[in-house]
Amino acid sequence: MGTVYVAEHPRLPRLDAIKILAPELATDPEFRARFQREAELAARIDHPNVVAVRDRGVEGDLAWIAMQYVEGQDAAALLRAQGPLSPERAVRIITEAAAGLDAVHQAGLLHRDVKPPNILLSTDGAVRITDFGIARPAESGTALTRTGTILASIAYAAPEQFEGGAIDHRADVYALGATLYELLTGTAPFAGRAPAAIMAAHLSAPPPRPSTAGGHLPVAMDEVIARAMAKNPRERYSSCAELADAARRASVEGLPPSSMNNPVPQPNTSVISRGGPIPVPGEGSSGAGIGLGGRVNPRGGQVFPSERTHATFGTGSSSGSAQTIGGVGNRALQRPGGATTHPARGGRPGPASGSSRLMLIGGGLAAVVLIAVVIAIAVRFGAFGSGRAIPSDTATAAPVTTSAVATEPSTGRFSATVTTTAQGSAAWGPVAYIVDTFPGLLPATPDGTGYQGLRCDLGESDARRLHCPSEQGFSVNIWCDPGRTPQTYSADPGLADVHEQRWTRTSGTGTVRWASDSYSGFGLLSVAFDDPGRDFCVVTASGGSGAADVYDNWWTHAPI
Repeated sequence: MGTVYVAEHPRLPRLDAIKILAPELATDPEFRARFQREAELAARIDHPNVVAVRDRGVEGDLAWIAMQYVEGQDAAALLRAQGPLSPERAVRIITEAAAGLDAVHQAGLLHRDVKPPNILLSTDGAVRITDFGIARPAESGTALTRTGTILASIAYAAPEQFEGGAIDHRADVYALGATLYELLTGTAPFAGRAPAAIMAAHLSAPPPRPSTAGGHLPVAMDEVIARAMAKNPRERYSSCAELADAARRASVEGLPPSSMNNPVPQPNTSVISRGGPIPVPGEGSSGAGIGLGGRVNPRGGQVFPSERTHATFGTGSSSGSAQTIGGVGNRALQRPGGATTHPARGGRPGPASGSSRLMLIGGGLAAVVLIAVVIAIAVRFGAFGSGRAIPSDTATAAPVTTSAVATEPSTGRFSATVTTTAQGSAAWGPVAYIVDTFPGLLPATPDGTGYQGLRCDLGESDARRLHCPSEQGFSVNIWCDPGRTPQTYSADPGLADVHEQRWTRTSGTGTVRWASDSYSGFGLLSVAFDDPGRDFCVVTASGGSGAADVYDNWWTHAPI
């Protein structure tokens, strides 16, 4: 679906992977929207076994995603180089991949394309799941994006994905079982057949037996594969961690999983999807862990996203040209009273070192490129000041559904004003100016807490964005321009139940938009500011059960 490049970050001392949508697909609205949705979905997950998504945007006709760079190879490349793996090595890879997938499921998502090329093996030994290009919220449940189109790789797809009905996390369990079979035997299940025959085999043929493919494999592994790839989802393992634990026992002890004396602990909480509950392995389980993507809302037990880059900066008026660069853009803004403020002209990052290291992510071993190549194709992270404006797309603002003015509530829910000290400000590094701009909302120090117990994650932040999940289940992102160019939010076609209004509080004025994510239903709220002291920032909050929830339970009392 795209090409991946390795690039040096223009401000931070690190390499990032830049995935760019294939040009032949860029004009297809469905593929373009799905490509952008990959970033929004994957960015909810914070787990050591999942590749981190750091940014996304549109540059002219190019849509791009910035991801964690992983130096190494994928599991498919390992198989090509070494052939079938030992049971011990295969199970170790599957165990770590299972931990990442369970974190994905705990965040209310399905991966839907688990296979060896999407399992990355870094040089430091870590295993990470990648490529969320066809991931979907668990509650959406469908296997198709358009009539007759099956997105999953057919060699690993569960029967229900071919049938076009509702799917849940157990489709990923099936694919992980098929991946385990390939790691053990060197070939995918039902390999050597025509695509139609492979589909038919997934629908009706018994799961293949790995013990018949080589004498080194224990017969106990046959039962593991048979259960993981059962035609009926209810007969499969309840989680990827349970599959991995059964495989470990079969490989180490040679015992059939049914004879285990110590079964996998039962889940102690769950995420509800259309297809049924998604188990969360309990204490002592062999893989799953809840990162920021699996935060549970104490109000209702629902898991909310830790990240949503929905509030792309852009136009605050009914028409006009807007830049969207990784969710961040700028434009001329209409001030109260009719004055127009024009943005500073954007530039590109300066020259990089020309690193040509191999990059692996998503579809396998990616191209070796110089940073100059990345610059030439207009990928940037928002450096400003070179004096050349970048052409931009046209966006239409979200419809205004109410003209009411939001006034500052008189409530004691959050009355304390937090003031950052010089020492605390210095500890924030490049985001100190963001913290200084919102002292009542953000913690004074990186290890402190702010409004509704939010804590900021400097590891997932940079000079333009501060990411702060809260204890109440809302994820807050503050997007600011270091050059203090005025910013606002742009239209987002992925929103439903959209509302927008002017707000007035003692601190100033601005606009607020709140809506529901049309894919998964959680609330999305964006705040823009009129006053010069804050107009270079947009504050976003996501989570809850929809538009009204994020407005009533986050915005109404937010110290902004």
